[in-house]
Amino acid sequence: GVLCGLCVSGNPYLLLGDGFCGAYTTFSTFSVESVQLYRQRARRKAVLFIVLSVTVGFVCFLAGYGITKLVKIC
Repeated sequence: GVLCGLCVSGNPYLLLGDGFCGAYTTFSTFSVESVQLYRQRARRKAVLFIVLSVTVGFVCFLAGYGITKLVKIC
């Protein structure tokens, strides 16, 4: 969200957005944990985990984007 708000584009965006942020937010770990919960018959926990993870991630994106637009950096 912050990167989008800062109007970063091109190679710097790829490096920071995909490279740096991708190192901390591994989708494969999220997927494995979701499947493990489902296989352990903890289906409610699996659904809650998925919904909360996606929702919180989206809210954090909006917060970062909103903060950078609020301070009018770009």
